[in-house]
Amino acid sequence: MNPEHNHPSPSSLVAQADKTGWVIFCTVGRRHRATDLAQQTFDTLSPWINVECGGKWYVPKDDDPHPIYLIKQEAYELDKRWKRGQRFVFYEDGSRYYPSHLRSFLKPKHIEEMIAGLGKYYYTGGRHGWTLVMIDVDAHESWQTDAWETVQQIVQLLGAENCFVVESTRGYNVFVKWEYLEPRPFTVFGVTIWRKANKTLSALQSALKRFTAHRLSCVEVKGTISISRQHYGSLAKLPCYGAWSEDRLREFRDLPVINTAWIKRKIARIEEEVEKLGPNASEPARPKSVKTGSCDSFTLSQEEIDSIPQLVNSLKSRSSYCLSRSGEPKRKDVKLVPLDFSYALIVLSLARMHRKEKFGEQMPSTFVRAIWNHLYETGVFSRAFDTSRWKAIRNTLTDCGLLFLVDNRYWFDKNGEKRGKSMKFRLLDEYDVLLAWEEGEEEVILEEVYPVHEPNRWRPLFVNPQNRHYHLIGRLERWEDDECGSELWSMAA
Repeated sequence: MNPEHNHPSPSSLVAQADKTGWVIFCTVGRRHRATDLAQQTFDTLSPWINVECGGKWYVPKDDDPHPIYLIKQEAYELDKRWKRGQRFVFYEDGSRYYPSHLRSFLKPKHIEEMIAGLGKYYYTGGRHGWTLVMIDVDAHESWQTDAWETVQQIVQLLGAENCFVVESTRGYNVFVKWEYLEPRPFTVFGVTIWRKANKTLSALQSALKRFTAHRLSCVEVKGTISISRQHYGSLAKLPCYGAWSEDRLREFRDLPVINTAWIKRKIARIEEEVEKLGPNASEPARPKSVKTGSCDSFTLSQEEIDSIPQLVNSLKSRSSYCLSRSGEPKRKDVKLVPLDFSYALIVLSLARMHRKEKFGEQMPSTFVRAIWNHLYETGVFSRAFDTSRWKAIRNTLTDCGLLFLVDNRYWFDKNGEKRGKSMKFRLLDEYDVLLAWEEGEEEVILEEVYPVHEPNRWRPLFVNPQNRHYHLIGRLERWEDDECGSELWSMAA
């Protein structure tokens, strides 16, 4: 081994003599130094992204894996308490806050980990006139088989010379360099400019969704710009994913830069082509409807949306009953009100109606969140989705006997490379408010008769994918699972 490369360990002590002859001891260490490729990649990406507002792939204990921000938004409020002298301040999840958390920026070491396949990191849009737009084409489900065809359609529209395509675990990412404002001397970048840029990206996403409406795969535009500490931009995966090399880095550097006028021309072109095809060309088998969630798995008809206020009124008694038997959410700042249960019962009814044909009884929390958030963003719901609140609602509906359990097991791949499995449950027919609505009644009248409340009737059970046969529940009967070929158990009738 070359002696020049024999670095001492960070904890080693080295004796040194100062001018007075005293022997002092100092700790010798070295900071992590990224590889040349990782450093060059970071230097290339930095002008196009906001390194102070990045994210990483997170695997929680009781939820599906998803990206989170490196700096939590609540950290800024906790920092104010720290500066006032409080030294024991905690996040909502119970973890302790330290001021160093506010320096959790994207660094070359994160690029190095991503290139090595040891993690996935994300970015938000650049705030100084340039940003990296990511068009995400995802195949969340097995029946979404046209991801590559969807990418080809988008690349043909934008021009192959303007697109940098990266294959992801479930689809493809198309990256485009965008100069939303030409930097000039004394140019001041602020909220107005960033909001205008995000509005353009939102218009591009809407146009691309209409342009690819006949496809099965999902299309999203990610990497929007953070407006403030309270309004973060959307996270997009960094392009250095998969087989990254110097050739790929060179290809990314040579990518041309488009401007705002170019994007607006593309949006106008999409509108013209959609109008030429006619109103039914993109969705020949579906009525005109509202798309929900990040994945266009299904649509909500206008009739269903218009019926929600009446359904909320009909569920007042039932939601009050559930609230009286509910437990407190894990987060201390989250409270339950009767309206939460009304919304949950409606969302579960919608999810069951639209998901059953393609997915059976699977009910992942991400699917429920997509429906709930869409109705909140469109102004139909007045309360946003919260994971802690949803967990308390689901457990309450379980203990009240309103849910039919098929399988309480779930598993997932922490790296997001393999498809996992969610729990299988649904509302019982007698408590499905949309079934009563389908019968054609002008007024929905619900019979308020409930099963006996039974605490901890069943709870989610995470199992290792290597040991999928394990299942824990009360009265059981055995049956075969066609999806994974292993034994499942369901509640006996």
